[in-house]
Amino acid sequence: MSNIKRVLSLMIAFIMTAMIAIPAVSASLLPEDVVGTKYEEAVELLNALEIMVGDDTGEFRLEDPIKRSEVAKIATAIAGLTDVAESTKAQANFPDVSASHWANGYINVSQAQSFVIGDDTGKFRPDDNITYAEAVTIMMRVLGYEPAAKSNGGFPTGYLVTAGSAGLFKGGISAPTNSTATRGIVAQLAYNALTINLMEKTGYGAYENYEVVDKTLLFNKLDVEKLYGQVVATGETTLSGASSLKDDQVQIKVDGTVKTYTTNYDASAHIARNVVFYVQEEANGQFNIILISDNKSKNEEVEIKADHIDKMTKRQQL
Repeated sequence: MSNIKRVLSLMIAFIMTAMIAIPAVSASLLPEDVVGTKYEEAVELLNALEIMVGDDTGEFRLEDPIKRSEVAKIATAIAGLTDVAESTKAQANFPDVSASHWANGYINVSQAQSFVIGDDTGKFRPDDNITYAEAVTIMMRVLGYEPAAKSNGGFPTGYLVTAGSAGLFKGGISAPTNSTATRGIVAQLAYNALTINLMEKTGYGAYENYEVVDKTLLFNKLDVEKLYGQVVATGETTLSGASSLKDDQVQIKVDGTVKTYTTNYDASAHIARNVVFYVQEEANGQFNIILISDNKSKNEEVEIKADHIDKMTKRQQL
């Protein structure tokens, strides 16, 4: 083998071993106004789960206020009750929510589950903006933490304190208690809520008790599992050569074991990279990836300039 080929082979081997690659392009489509913000991961997952999506222009509008009806929809969705909402949208439980209102079913389910309540006059005010404290309160109710929140002082302080202890404010979420909640903040709250351990009633009657259990909304209500691994093969290529996978298949090494998944995303940009991915089991028993993205804490990016390679090869020729 010539010196030039030997150097190039060593460089390629080093790159593959150290997991250094050209930055991958995300397989999902993030709204342009979310790219580069701290809300990227939250919006990406909520979009994949169809819980929160952008508007008709393709923008997410992170700083826009969010309505009470919209948060009722989000609460119902993260609780895994979207199908139930569809079947109850013909009913009207509040005088100011018509049967034709787009969020009617979500509001009815949220009320039935005690996620949301009306005001002192019995109205819901679906088109009113929601406050930060109200949004946090709804998320804590969905997670089952209302008993703890009430024991800590109730609305709003008890819910805010309990939310902080539970981890609802991960990602640097904070805002004045009575300020209008923004779409970005609610997206992050909903995203955080998906992976917080739920609180459930474990004792009844004279022994009534509530405990934090090893369950999450993401896994136990939406049947989605968050995993970490390394992409080793796609329908186009593998780390060792040609691929025998179908176009909609990808192989990922998880905890030392290579597993095959189906996906509608083009995973070729993630080959040889460490990734975070979300898997949902389908009726046919296959495991489908609904979202895949780089694990930013596990991948290094090293820039090797072409003139540096040229200098190395010339030195080898001397």
